[in-house]
Amino acid sequence: MHITKLHLLFACIFLLVGCQKYYLSICQEKVDETSLASTYVGTPDPQQKNPPEGERLILEWQVPQEILRQHPYIELQVVYRNHEEETVVFSPISYRTGYVVHSLTGKKYEEKRGFLCYQAEIKTEEGIAFRSWKHQLWVKPIRVEETDVSPPEIEKSVDDEATSIEQDEESESATFFPPTS
Repeated sequence: MHITKLHLLFACIFLLVGCQKYYLSICQEKVDETSLASTYVGTPDPQQKNPPEGERLILEWQVPQEILRQHPYIELQVVYRNHEEETVVFSPISYRTGYVVHSLTGKKYEEKRGFLCYQAEIKTEEGIAFRSWKHQLWVKPIRVEETDVSPPEIEKSVDDEATSIEQDEESESATFFPPTS
């Protein structure tokens, strides 16, 4: 079988068009002295004396032009280790590709103790989800509201107590046999 230059050209065009990928991804990183450029370059930096401590999420995306025309935004839902929840909206997405950073450092990091799990969605202005990314432990939090309803009081008579004592004695003397084979 003879492959011509035209066949090769069509194959290359097909591969280039078919490989276009749209996505949303999240990377979680620790923030400490190794996050400072001065650590690697060796330049003077006042933050080296008291380096930041915390975590950050780096959200990266690539969307097609037709989604960009629909004024998309990213909605990030976070559950922290202290079980507090937060929703952060990054709006608008102005470029087909890009990234944004959500940092948790300093006093806020000490209070929340870091990220437990998170999810993000790229949504259009109508609220329609285009792409999503979920942390492997992500589940939608379920809130249980406490009520002030207490169970009704149960009144026992002397006869009821005597009956329950007799039933307890009977159950203690029960004999169990193994199943027959």
